[in-house]
Amino acid sequence: MLKRTRRFTAAAIVLPAALLTACGSTESPAPSATATAGSTSAAPTTTTTPAAQGHADKDSFIAALKAGSTQMTTAHVEMVMEAQGQTITMAGDTKMDGKSPAMQMSIDMGAAMSLDMILLDSVLYLKGVPGVDAKKWAKVAVTGEMAKEFEKSLQQADPSKLAESYEQAITDVTFVGPQTVDGESLQQYEVTMDTKALGDTLPDDAASLPDTITYDMWLDDEDRIRQVIYSVAGIDAQMKMSNYGEPVEISAPKAADVVEVPNS
Repeated sequence: MLKRTRRFTAAAIVLPAALLTACGSTESPAPSATATAGSTSAAPTTTTTPAAQGHADKDSFIAALKAGSTQMTTAHVEMVMEAQGQTITMAGDTKMDGKSPAMQMSIDMGAAMSLDMILLDSVLYLKGVPGVDAKKWAKVAVTGEMAKEFEKSLQQADPSKLAESYEQAITDVTFVGPQTVDGESLQQYEVTMDTKALGDTLPDDAASLPDTITYDMWLDDEDRIRQVIYSVAGIDAQMKMSNYGEPVEISAPKAADVVEVPNS
């Protein structure tokens, strides 16, 4: 029962670098995101603003990205994904701690499935799992084989490791220019990444990915990732991140609303 949902929830934990790879290699489209209150379009509203100097080369861009990642303690994440004629959306909040990450997300897979997800203290809670009372949360300990599935994704919840994976994988960076995105001034870059250089962060079934992936990334004035758009393996995705560092409260469901299920 949980084998299919594990793929979706593991992918939901991933930050941009792993999103680019994991989404292209899953058997089913990986989850994506839109705001719970107010949806996000796959085509962002952007306008070009007067020229401004960005990070002109790969080294300065990576250095800025690493510096910006130190501020990624909490964030609000939204994503929209189009794949095989299906739209998948996800939205929620995350605490990006490599030792003890926490996340609360709502995932809408259209007619296939809708899930609410909480990840806390190495325990996964899922509401909307087939075979479980719709009002109950399925509680799954992230241990054993399931822990191995999640391990690579969980690594990306540590901003420093995310930056390290970028440093190894990015082969080329082009500064496109400043743009206004949803009323905010951001800097757009075109980034090319070597998927083979991601090493252990790749999913086990990533052999079908192209050697490189080029995607658009927008940074704010503190060099924090605010938007990523890419297309790979028939998947078009847009991710937005905001509210960095703002307080996030993530708690387990009430015991009376929880049903324990095996993670196999």
